[in-house]
Formats: sequence, structure tokens, C-alpha cells
Amino acid sequence: MGKQVFHIFIVGFLKALLVIACMFVCAAGGFFGTRYYYQQKNVSAVGKASEATRDEVAKHLIYVWDEDKKRISYCLLEVFDSRNQELSFLTLPVAGQITLSGELFQKLYRISPEVPQMMRISRLHDYFKTDDQAYGYGMTILEDYFEISISYYTVVPKADFLKRFTTGKVKSGKGKVDGMVLREEYLSEMSAYTDKDSMKKYLGEIHKKTKSNLGSRDRQSYAEAYAGVKRENIRYYALPTAMEGSNRIFDLEKAEKIFEKCNVDGNAVAGGSQTADDNISGPVLKKIVILNSTETSGVAAKWKDTFQKRGYEVREIGNYSPQLDKTRIVVKEDGQGEEFLDYFSEAELHTGKVPEGADAQIIIGTGDIQP
Repeated sequence: MGKQVFHIFIVGFLKALLVIACMFVCAAGGFFGTRYYYQQKNVSAVGKASEATRDEVAKHLIYVWDEDKKRISYCLLEVFDSRNQELSFLTLPVAGQITLSGELFQKLYRISPEVPQMMRISRLHDYFKTDDQAYGYGMTILEDYFEISISYYTVVPKADFLKRFTTGKVKSGKGKVDGMVLREEYLSEMSAYTDKDSMKKYLGEIHKKTKSNLGSRDRQSYAEAYAGVKRENIRYYALPTAMEGSNRIFDLEKAEKIFEKCNVDGNAVAGGSQTADDNISGPVLKKIVILNSTETSGVAAKWKDTFQKRGYEVREIGNYSPQLDKTRIVVKEDGQGEEFLDYFSEAELHTGKVPEGADAQIIIGTGDIQP
């Protein structure tokens, strides 16, 4: 009798385990099936991030891949106004922290649970399984965060990128900072491509060495406009950041002004070259006096040429004593003159008396001998 009860107990226990196992398998199958469904659904929902568009004002996202470190080492946004043949390069610091909107975070999390809500451009490959996802959704992330549209992306090996670009002082809306600029030797090389056919051939060769979601023919369709770009119509910026604790945070307000300045929204006007009215912030002061406080002759004259090309009226140039290390910008009222800061490496704004007939006086310091 005891053996029979024990047998019944064992059989019942095993049946219960089997039922539990079946329920677990069904639940797991349902979970992973649902997860797969939403992954595919949301891939479709935000998949167009990796689709390229060919725009008259092309916003070209450049990722620079470091194969040794398995990281994105640089990121630039090239804004090319093919109508006015103007070219701007915006350095996007890859260590800057980007915070995803709640809606985008939920969508991307379903695609890849590795996606955090706060991320960095340099680590895109840590968040996504494939290159196409990393670069395509990286484009979506930047569009969402900066509230801009991006036309297409290109991935360039670091070694090839550094043959064309180097570090230089660029405008940021907060004075000049380190950013990426085209090398002089590369600009000289590019000066040989002055017609549509030679530029088209060059763009085709570049396409073979890079990865892009824009086809070679579409890229080559810009050839004639690229060939017409003059050196004085190439501008450089860096999106400003600031440290908050241990995080580097983008200054979105100043970034927006830089995007406007570079015509990222595509609302170009004919003859849209940079002028005195083309400033990141602050009221425009057109009439200026330039003085040279350094021991190097001809500095004021060089800066006069620079400012005149930007549409300013230089009323007078001359010398100044004593010598200054930092350039001093003197304006009449508080809040004026911020537009001049981007021209210099480390300038100081002062409120005071300026020469009669001028809006501002700029005294060049030893850190800004070369424009």
C-alpha cells in the first residue's frame, strides 16, 4: 500500500514538473517571439534613419573609424550648399554626452537592449550589433538630439582622414577652440580639380575607400558644385561643450546658432557668403579700429584684410602699447562684441571708450599674430 502511494506521488510530481516546464517554454517562447516582433516592427519604424537623401544643402555626417581602438575617433558634419558653393565643417566632439528622448530611447532599446539613454558618439558600436545599425541609428540619434536633418553618412578610416584633416583653431560661439580643419597640402591638391569631370572622378575614387549610405552616382552628382568651391568659402566650427561634473555636455543653444549660421535647415539665399551680419551671437558692430600691441610688424594690416573680407569697415589701423598677451576687444556697452570672440584664440571683452566713429576697438595680442 505504501509503495503504491509513493508511486502515485512520484507520477503526480513528475506530471506537475512537466506541466511547469511546458508553461515555462511557452512563456519564454512568447516573450522572445514578442520581443522579436517588436524588434522587427521598430526596425521598420526607425529604419529610415539609414536612408540617404540628396539635398541641395547636403548635411553629410562623417564618422572617422579607429580600427585599433574599435571606436569612432572623430565626427564631423559637412554642410555643403551646392547652390552657393559654400562648405562648412562642424566638429562634433565624440566625448560629448547625448541624451536620448524618451520616445527614441524606447524604440532603440527594443532593437538593442545595450542602448543607454545617455551615450557618446565614440561608443556607438558598443550599443548596436552591426555597422549599419551603429551608423544608421547614430544618424537618427544626432538628428533627434540636435533637432536637425542629416542627408547621409560616410565612414572614413582614421589614417585616410588624417591625410586630409588636422587640428586647428575654429569658431564655436564661445571663442576659438580646437577643431578639425583641412590641411593646406590637401587644399592645394584639391585646387587641381576645377572642372566637373575631374572632380567626378575624384569623388568616385574616394567612394571606393569609404563606406556610405549614399551611392557613388548620387555623390558624384555634386561634382560640378564641389569644383566651384573657393577657399574663402570654406568655414570651420566646433559644437561647444562644457564640463558638468564628470560629463561633457553640449551647449544646445549655441549649437543651434551655429547650425543656423551654416544653413543646416537649407534656407540658403543667393550670395550667402559670410559677412558681418553672419554672426553666431550678439549685436553686429560694423565699424572697427584695429591696433597691434605685438612687436611683429604688419599684424594690424593682416587683420584688416581678414575683417574687410567678412564685411566689416575698418576705420583705422595702428600700434598700441603696452604689449598684450591676449587680444582685447573694447565695445561701448555690455553685451556687445561677442561676435568677435570667434576670430581669436583667447580674447577678452571690455566695455569702455572707443575711437570716434567706430563701434569697437580691437587690440591684437601676441596670441593672435596670425589671423
